[in-house]
Amino acid sequence: MIQFPVHFGAAFDDEGWEPHPFVVGLQRKTILSKDKNNADITVFLFRGGGGKIEDVPFHAHATADEYTYVFAGTGKFEIEGQGIFEIKPGSMMCVPRGMRHRALDSSDTLRTMNIYSPAIE
Repeated sequence: MIQFPVHFGAAFDDEGWEPHPFVVGLQRKTILSKDKNNADITVFLFRGGGGKIEDVPFHAHATADEYTYVFAGTGKFEIEGQGIFEIKPGSMMCVPRGMRHRALDSSDTLRTMNIYSPAIE
């Protein structure tokens, strides 16, 4: 478990971003992970590239619940069998482990924090 505070003041600056593994135009920054920090949770920040991203396949996290908090921007998110949801600043979602979901589109200003518990690889 992490024994020091994590500060988000400069978290959305331009350092440390990488392309999302399968969502073209979306970028990811790792804040906490089991590998890098021996953390019990994984925390990623995401920032949107803008536009439709409808080709994102449904996927599920078999071993972790996913919590998403939206800091800025807008987008659409689909949870299989539950519908399509508009997300905006202040929105928070929980996707239980094993539930299939996907992003549909994002504004270029989209900024989210995703927490996976327990940590994912």
